[in-house]
Amino acid sequence: MAEFSFTPPPPFLALPGEPPVPWARWLDSFNTYLLAMGLEDVANPRKRAILIHCLGTEGQRVFLTLGPASTFDEAVGVLAAHFGAAQSVLIRRFKFRQRSQRPANANGNNQNAGDQNASSDLVTYTVIDHTRQPGGASVRSGVSAVDNTEYATVQIHG
Repeated sequence: MAEFSFTPPPPFLALPGEPPVPWARWLDSFNTYLLAMGLEDVANPRKRAILIHCLGTEGQRVFLTLGPASTFDEAVGVLAAHFGAAQSVLIRRFKFRQRSQRPANANGNNQNAGDQNASSDLVTYTVIDHTRQPGGASVRSGVSAVDNTEYATVQIHG
């Protein structure tokens, strides 16, 4: 009987940042790998170890911060709770709208300037939301200078 060797799935999270593959899809690939290798019925500690090994360096670091998971099923549950529930655009918009601006520092500079790039897409989505509301509001944008700082303004007209 011929012995087959299959390469494991690519690491789920090799580097910091967003996983390149959604958790559910990667877990399906991992389970397919276990089945192809004949490892679906191995002892629970070994199965858990294979899972942790396949997570990648950053995935292993994140896994260690998520709390105890002594069995394979517990490990999958902990990882699914952390990586599985991707935030929808609506939730990200809601969280963005809950933010408040901190007061200016002594130099008059906005302390949230570093957040501007991270939230620019959410601002765009917010504007799009307002333009898609019943009544078809129109959008006009302009730039005004205040205290030698440029602020982009968006006016919603109903």
